[in-house]
Amino acid sequence: MSRKDAPTVAKTLLSVVDEIVAEAKAGSAAVPAERRHSGQIRVVHLLTGDGIPTNQAAARRVLHQIVAERRYGGDVDYKLAMWTCASHVTCLCTQVVV
Repeated sequence: MSRKDAPTVAKTLLSVVDEIVAEAKAGSAAVPAERRHSGQIRVVHLLTGDGIPTNQAAARRVLHQIVAERRYGGDVDYKLAMWTCASHVTCLCTQVVV
């Protein structure tokens, strides 16, 4: 990545999620209909950030593009959980104290 702003990070994250969803859809299509539990694929995206606001902004963009804009139609139940890396939080706090 040449830039690490929120739109660029979000675009990169979306490209990875797109690949994962495509593979999950292909795998789901291979399962006979009578063996599937539902028509939806559930994607739980666990994202660790480093404590800077850019990562949170990128996560909001990803969530908006997937959920609000219905990027995958009704085929995917997408959930996003984001938290900040504990060592990054400690380093940021130490930097402020010093």
